[in-house]
Amino acid sequence: MTSLTIPTPAEYLGCFPELPKDVQAAIEELSQPFPVDEIQVRPGAVNRDGTAALALAYHEWWTGYLPRLNDVVGPNNFRIRLLPWGPDVIAHLWTFQGLIQKWSSGKAETERIGPMDAEAQAKKRVVAEGLMLGLYLYFLPEVWMHGEYDSARKIFYPHDGEDRRCAYEMYARAGLITRPHATAAVPRPTSNARPAPTQLGAATPSSDRITAARAALYTAEQRVGLRSSEQDAPTSLILASDRQLVLILTLVGKLRKANSAAVNAIGARFRIADLARFSDREHLPALRAQAAALSKLDASKLIDQLKACESSATQAA
Repeated sequence: MTSLTIPTPAEYLGCFPELPKDVQAAIEELSQPFPVDEIQVRPGAVNRDGTAALALAYHEWWTGYLPRLNDVVGPNNFRIRLLPWGPDVIAHLWTFQGLIQKWSSGKAETERIGPMDAEAQAKKRVVAEGLMLGLYLYFLPEVWMHGEYDSARKIFYPHDGEDRRCAYEMYARAGLITRPHATAAVPRPTSNARPAPTQLGAATPSSDRITAARAALYTAEQRVGLRSSEQDAPTSLILASDRQLVLILTLVGKLRKANSAAVNAIGARFRIADLARFSDREHLPALRAQAAALSKLDASKLIDQLKACESSATQAA
């Protein structure tokens, strides 16, 4: 098995030993790998006979990098300023009250969506170099994805399922996940034992269904008087309030025309499909139905991410 030769924060950041302990802890958390189920893979360099391409792992800015920055650093504790540089973009990162600042650039690959690609690339690079967020992706072992190369269109088409296989293969070779063995015994937890957490914090579909079911049960018990208040409920079971949903509608209404793709990406993180279509108070019943299992805590996180998106759009303008 190939080992992942990524430097530690102390090795990579020269200023790390002098940083306050809470800042060091934040950088340590930011540098942790994303869950393997969230990683996407695209083809890179193609081999000579066109049957395989080098797999390149990545994560989206809006659904991967920005949410972690908001959760760990806080949306009001960092700024990324973008400057045009011909067809490309330069990003300046300012965070932790100026203790860490970094410059990086992003390159426009195509004319049609080049500016958006350049902006996202610049942002991801600057937080990788300055805060080690997503830096490990550049160090993952090489894996080849199988498929067919269309020489006329100069496009490589991977076979079905190759992107997921390659993502798991890269994580397995790097030692970030454990390969299942056909002869290994499957542990069966006792009635008092808790199931082991998913590796790297990846959420499972069953856990989502359980959370939604518990939230629905708690709401039903409140309606029939079995629960009189929210004080005894876990935060994850208290459903989003109408006030929060109205604020979400207001923010979406401001953002959807300028950046509906970013709004939909944020909504997808909280299992709300096509969030940009909910743009005013008239859509409150529809949003309430679509986000029936959205907790008050997750609603707060969604609002923070929409506000951060609004702030980024204002700075870019």
